[in-house]
Amino acid sequence: MSPLLLNLVLTHLSNTPITFNRLATLLVHAVRGSVDEQAALVVSLASGGGKSATSGQVVAYVEAVATSYLDAAAQKWTKLPKGQTKQLAVGLCHDLLFPGRHTKETLLTAASEALAVSEMEASKWLSAAPVGLLSMQAAIFERLFFGTDPSAAKDRLLPLCKGLKEGNASILDQAAVAFLASAVPSDFRKEWRFLFSSVIHGESFSKMLGSVIWQGPTILVIRDTSGHVFGGFAVENWNTGPKFVGNREIIYI
Repeated sequence: MSPLLLNLVLTHLSNTPITFNRLATLLVHAVRGSVDEQAALVVSLASGGGKSATSGQVVAYVEAVATSYLDAAAQKWTKLPKGQTKQLAVGLCHDLLFPGRHTKETLLTAASEALAVSEMEASKWLSAAPVGLLSMQAAIFERLFFGTDPSAAKDRLLPLCKGLKEGNASILDQAAVAFLASAVPSDFRKEWRFLFSSVIHGESFSKMLGSVIWQGPTILVIRDTSGHVFGGFAVENWNTGPKFVGNREIIYI
């Protein structure tokens, strides 16, 4: 655990004597609890034992979980830098910070850290939140109690990646990989393949096309000359032909 997450857990446990039952309840709620139990736990851990937290406290808790997870589960991605865990936390908390709004509508909007978050509001958020947060939380508490390897979990958030031999070939960092994996359909989280990079293969559109055609669903990431990073998720194979291909499915990331 990161120092911040460990401190939050100890503060949560210190309100009353620490018994075996309390430790067991903490584990069960963190790993397999209902949405309401998970919400109550998140609010309590974020606020230091209270029934309500601020949005800033929740984001800080999520960042502590994400930092702990990346430290423990990123062995397969050590070629990439860790990245901005605060940005990952804000992304995972988006629907709590900006209820009813798509991410593309809030790109230039600063998230408030003073919003009141009750257990009920946290429950509504977690019931529709990306799977990433609860997967990371479960993996970290299982590691704390049982010493399990988070990267080996069935629903791991950092997918295995084939073909990535040098970190500077990718625009992504570990935090970005975790965020993207939490946003794509669950069938596409287990294993990724590194197909093309202009750093390695050159700035050739034909080479890029040859690398991605008929390779299945694809995440395309672009960095412009001003340093902005953007992209998209293609749910079907890339192909060449006289007509557009694809479907109507839109995934907001």
